[in-house]
Amino acid sequence: MSFRHPDESRDPVRLSLDPGSFWIKSRTWMTGKNNDGRRIIIIMKYTSKSEKETQKIASDFAKQLKGGEVLCLMGDLGAGKTAFTKGLAKGLGVKNIITSPTFVLMKVYETREHKNIKILKQGKEKFSPPYQGGVRGGCRDLPPKQLVHIDAYRLTDGEALKQIGALEYFNDKNCVTVIEWADRVKNIWPSGAIKIKFKILEGDKREISL
Repeated sequence: MSFRHPDESRDPVRLSLDPGSFWIKSRTWMTGKNNDGRRIIIIMKYTSKSEKETQKIASDFAKQLKGGEVLCLMGDLGAGKTAFTKGLAKGLGVKNIITSPTFVLMKVYETREHKNIKILKQGKEKFSPPYQGGVRGGCRDLPPKQLVHIDAYRLTDGEALKQIGALEYFNDKNCVTVIEWADRVKNIWPSGAIKIKFKILEGDKREISL
């Protein structure tokens, strides 16, 4: 998982660790530097043997999220991005059936059962983004807490997502945002976006780099 800051001028150090040894607890977790001052990036690689295993990896990962994360999923068609999103949704307590919003671009799901996502106190003003993907309520229309699912497959940049209000969800502490085909909309990635890469191996095997 890469947390390289855009202001970093030197190439980071990359370490590969056993993914079973620990889990990330916050987005500020990756701030250390080695002796020569380069930022340390720890990459965890999983080999999934099935769609079910991919969903389990995502479900376990989801339980460590605190809210405000933007997950950028990248990989070829059929590499496991949607399967990962389904597992993520399950781990966040989403009850809906998850399908990629290829044509509507974005869907928003309630995540009431996920206790880690912070809830902001309701203020006098009620915030409601212009597009809700068929699911009621915006991130500050409390309750619920939410998972925002974006599919950028048909896009070449992030302008269409700006127009439907997707950026309003980025880094909102009441939401977790996941973007499939995120490499197609790099121009709207927020600072601190979490990159997750998928690679097709032989048969049903997939490599997932966090």
